[in-house]
Amino acid sequence: MPGPLQQAVDELLAFDRAPCLSLYLNTHRASVQAGQDRIGYKNMLRDAEALLDGDASFLEPARALLKDEEFWTHLSDSVALFCAPSFFQTLKAPFPLTTGLVIGERFHVKPLLGLTALPHRLYVLALSQDVRLFECTVEGLTEVTLSGAEQSLKEFNKREGRWDDLQQHSVSNRGAGAIFHGQGAGKDVLDERQVKFFQQIEDAVTKHLNTSRAPLLLVGPQESVALYAKVNQYAHLEPEPIHGSTEHTQPHDLFLQVWKHQRQKLDAAQSEAIEQFKQLRGSDKAVDHPEAVLKQAAQGRVRTLLVALDRYVWGRWHEETLSAETMKEWQPGAEDLLDRAAVLAASNGATVYTLPEERMPSTLVAANLY
Repeated sequence: MPGPLQQAVDELLAFDRAPCLSLYLNTHRASVQAGQDRIGYKNMLRDAEALLDGDASFLEPARALLKDEEFWTHLSDSVALFCAPSFFQTLKAPFPLTTGLVIGERFHVKPLLGLTALPHRLYVLALSQDVRLFECTVEGLTEVTLSGAEQSLKEFNKREGRWDDLQQHSVSNRGAGAIFHGQGAGKDVLDERQVKFFQQIEDAVTKHLNTSRAPLLLVGPQESVALYAKVNQYAHLEPEPIHGSTEHTQPHDLFLQVWKHQRQKLDAAQSEAIEQFKQLRGSDKAVDHPEAVLKQAAQGRVRTLLVALDRYVWGRWHEETLSAETMKEWQPGAEDLLDRAAVLAASNGATVYTLPEERMPSTLVAANLY
């Protein structure tokens, strides 16, 4: 089942009533800078109105957003806005995308397609004295109640009749979560008790996730993560956890940690695709000319696509002849051929990576082929 981001992309691509405004703006989380972001957005709307040839009344929802205090005081790292006759949608992403606008006969989704390489949904298990399970998307965290499990280690030990000889104190500055002391309770005994605690948590987690294929990411002190990993039965446990105490971590801060971790994984995957292209360059398994990439993408031969996030190649794509014409600058009816290549590649199962131009291994677009 596609996640919220993929559903949004599918909805945008299915919409076919022009003109379509796609606006991307990198923003700031700090509310003190919301005024700066709002001014930048207002200026971009003016640019959009200047580019439109004809009635711009369909932009009224986009103009009304300027007065939405709730929207501007709860920003993420970037905003994407899509506006057309009888259509208006905004999305927020937990890391910068790009800043720019495109007006065309369809929505410009290249920056969003770069995010679909990330898991559209994952689960986060925060291991502390009170274990918490969250469902996580690019839109935020939602806490999940674990039916049939005691999520508090203290209450679990009380229930098991084992708390009378066990005391704890937190060691927050070492990221250890908690250290236990007890008369006659050595480390092996304490580990055994925590393993039993984690076993009943694991049973509830696996039952809740059931047939899900979403990744499960562990976040917590290194020893706790290692103990939980020993009892884990869920098939899609993330191999690289996040180590550190979650004892006093608020959901919003945990959300930022998780997506920073996911962004690092995405960067590593992009680097691997770049190196693969460099090795294949000059063979029949790699192409980097826009029209050649478009043709290969349309025929479903692209395995991974690397495309410049912050550049455009204006032109028209002719599907019936699998050919493209390029233009020196934007004009009504033109589209970004890099965006078209990304859409064609993604629709045929390729992984799309969007990169700043300076990270591109060749020209503005490069494809590794089957």
